[in-house]
Amino acid sequence: TVNLIPNVMAAQKAKEEGCGETVMHRGSQLTECAHSSLLILKDGKLIGPKLNELILPSISRKHIFEIA
Repeated sequence: TVNLIPNVMAAQKAKEEGCGETVMHRGSQLTECAHSSLLILKDGKLIGPKLNELILPSISRKHIFEIA
């Protein structure tokens, strides 16, 4: 699908710049990474952006939150 074209293009640019991943955002909201979910461990609590139309749900994200 063409929905992931921005992710592919961002990943290519990150690779060209010597980075392993890129963080996607919509305005001031961090959404996800090009190839992975965006999750942060803060003060012993796992947090991530709330799922909405801007964020693809992922099986890995679901399982990580279940075991965290």
